[in-house]
Amino acid sequence: MLLGFTFLAAAIFGLKISILCFYHRIFFITNGYRYASVAIMALSTLWFVGTEIGNLLLCKPIDSFWNQDMPGKCLNLNLLF
Repeated sequence: MLLGFTFLAAAIFGLKISILCFYHRIFFITNGYRYASVAIMALSTLWFVGTEIGNLLLCKPIDSFWNQDMPGKCLNLNLLF
């Protein structure tokens, strides 16, 4: 389940970027729209990077995120999303 949150963020990011690229190609009208779509892509990229860093730093030690048998303390993963 913990690994699923990592791939969920990657899937959502890929879907957002592909839709934005599609809109950028189909509905390219003005330079303002081009700048807005690039800005939204940049914000989506920042969201993805922040989510992945949050996923990795959720547990101390970091290895306890991937191996639940290892002793360590993790925060509530649902708070991140």
